[in-house]
Amino acid sequence: MSKILLNLLSFNFKASRKLMELYNKKFDRKILHDKSVLKLVKKKTDAPVVVDIGAYKGTYTDDILSCFPESQVYCFEPISHLSDALELKYKKNKKIKVFNVALGDENKKIDLCVNEYLPATSILKPTENNTKAFPFIDTKTKNIKIDQKRLDDLASEYMLMKPDLVKIDVQGYEKMVFQGGMKYLTQSEVIVTEVSFENVYENGVLVDELSHLLVQMNYSLFGIYGWLYSRNGTPVQADFIFIKNS
Repeated sequence: MSKILLNLLSFNFKASRKLMELYNKKFDRKILHDKSVLKLVKKKTDAPVVVDIGAYKGTYTDDILSCFPESQVYCFEPISHLSDALELKYKKNKKIKVFNVALGDENKKIDLCVNEYLPATSILKPTENNTKAFPFIDTKTKNIKIDQKRLDDLASEYMLMKPDLVKIDVQGYEKMVFQGGMKYLTQSEVIVTEVSFENVYENGVLVDELSHLLVQMNYSLFGIYGWLYSRNGTPVQADFIFIKNS
C-alpha cells in the first residue's frame, strides 16, 4: 500500500501533515462529514449542494443530512426498486431529488449487471478476482436494460445547482461518469470517489488512471477512508477524497 501512496504523491498531490495523519489512522470516514472539510475548500455554508452518485439505500445522503440538514441533494440510483425506495424515504424533503438513471459517457440504453449481492451491482461484469476477494459476490449476474445519461446533459436539462460535494460509487465505472459529466463535476470543491486497486470488474478503471484523471481536472488528494480488504488481507477498494486546487 505504501508503494501505491508514493505513486499517488508523484502526481504532485499535496502531501500535507493532515494527509499523513489521516493515512496513519486509515482515514476515519467521519473526517468527510466534518464541516471543517468544506471550510478547507472555502465553502463556508451549512447548506451544501451534494451529488450522490450510486445512492443505493441513501446511507451517504443520510450521513450528509445528519451534518447539514439544509443540504440540497441529487441522488442517482439506476436500480428501480432502490430508486423508488429513495423517493419514498425522502418524499417530505423537497431539497432531495432522486434520478432513476445510470450515469455514463453516452445517452443510451445499457445493460446493468445486477448481482445477488446488490452493492456489487455494476454496468461492468464482476471478474474472478472479485469472487476470490469476496466469496459472497457471484460472477453470475442478471442483466437488465436501464437508461444511461450524461450528467452534463441532465445538469443542463434540470438546471442542477453548482455542486459543493460529489460522491461517486459505481463499481469500476467511475471514468465513464467523469467523461459524461466533466463540465458539471469540475465545479465541485470536493469529489469523493471509490477507487479499485485490483481488477475486480471487467474493463474497470484502476487507482492510477483514475487518480491521474483527477489531477488533470485540477484536484489534489486530501484523504482516504473506507478501506475494503479481501479475505487474505490485501486492499481491494477505498474511497479517495479530492479537493479542488485554488
